[in-house]
Amino acid sequence: KGKKSLQNMQDAVAVALTNAKLQAQTTANTLLLNRDFLRGDGTGQDWITLFPDFPTMGVKEAEVFKAMATMRINEFKEAEAQRLEVQREQIRKEEAARLEREAAAKAQAEAEQERQRIQQQAQQEQAEIAQAQQAGALPSPVAADLAGLVQDKASEGVAGVDAQVAIATAKASASAADPGQTMTLGQINSLIAPIKVDAAGLADLGFTATTIKAAKHYPASDVPRILTALVQHLQSVMETAA
Repeated sequence: KGKKSLQNMQDAVAVALTNAKLQAQTTANTLLLNRDFLRGDGTGQDWITLFPDFPTMGVKEAEVFKAMATMRINEFKEAEAQRLEVQREQIRKEEAARLEREAAAKAQAEAEQERQRIQQQAQQEQAEIAQAQQAGALPSPVAADLAGLVQDKASEGVAGVDAQVAIATAKASASAADPGQTMTLGQINSLIAPIKVDAAGLADLGFTATTIKAAKHYPASDVPRILTALVQHLQSVMETAA
């Protein structure tokens, strides 16, 4: 525009083309330099995947791009470290839960053996008392009292075994539970059935419930301690009664 001769037009076009070539070369050099920066941090990692906007970002001056790229890479590394830590923590929890489940299963098997031993011993002692009574070595009232003591001892032993199994089961459940998971009062009572406890009783033992839609909730991680406290309370009552 404004050129009056073909020569002037050709000269203007040549200048514009030269400037465009220089600008294109400068842009290409900048892109190559910035691209190399993403490969040259010494880790062998190519960070180009963090730059889907590289056609736009890569034309910025090298120092500007380096600062922005460093910030983006550091943010990614921090997020990745956090992700890996969460993953490791999850693996640790899963392993702990597996060990607790195995321990609970072992406790169940051992408890069943112990119940059978207690019951067999009680039956043997009952038979010996009956034989002594039939032989006239024990008066009937004494034999009846002894038989009652044997039965009480067996019941106490079985109750102790059941309490330990309940605690082991609760520990396994607590280990497998997600942080923040709770158990309702009804679920706790189902676990310790036929024994029942209310929120006031647990409060006396030091455990406070959170009320959600009229239901009393307790942290799942507190259930083993709740069961232990109940067992200790019952044992103290038995000692007092004895």
